[in-house]
Amino acid sequence: ENDDFMIRNIGNQVENAEGSIEYGVEHLRTPLLFVIGHTGCGAVKAAMGDMSKLSAPIQKELEHIHLPKPGAGKSPEAAWAEAVIANVNNQVEVALKHFGKDVQAGQLTVVGAVYDFRNDLLQGAGKLAIVNVNGNSEPERMVAFVDAVSGKKDEAKEGKDGKDKKRGKSLAKMDDAAAAAAIADEIAKLRHSAPAHEEARAEIKAPLHAVIAGER
Repeated sequence: ENDDFMIRNIGNQVENAEGSIEYGVEHLRTPLLFVIGHTGCGAVKAAMGDMSKLSAPIQKELEHIHLPKPGAGKSPEAAWAEAVIANVNNQVEVALKHFGKDVQAGQLTVVGAVYDFRNDLLQGAGKLAIVNVNGNSEPERMVAFVDAVSGKKDEAKEGKDGKDKKRGKSLAKMDDAAAAAAIADEIAKLRHSAPAHEEARAEIKAPLHAVIAGER
């Protein structure tokens, strides 16, 4: 207990580490599977381009990264950042296919996030951005989730003005609010307590959690 079960690979991929992830979920009974990508991900950039010149082992390692074509008019940097988020969303979907029964039973929450080394997401360098919770990636739900894990949910319940009441109603509609509350302290540590350069490696003082992180 009181530790992370950390799995690292290029592109923070689920299929390439299925056995290790299954061990964390099915045997260690982790309540939280945390998929963490990062801006400037070399694996994602390689998957966006021509992989024919890469070695066979690296090509094989990247074959499960499936990315949409960049939107017209996107700058290379913007397209890269969007691809990083798309990859995290895809990996969450793969995890849900494998462990959907655990999620439906309330035994597991799958969270996708992007650690922004370079401020590509325009939220500040060194920030951990939550982009997906159990397959939900709508911005409004992500804001509600972050409010829940950062303690703003309680403030909304106690607030007296109209804005607080509106925020409270939004949170009440959120399917993952209960799961968010259960892991509030842990993710709050990642987002708020650790210095920026240590944030991605912050210790989580909670029941064991499985973390899939991309190598930088």
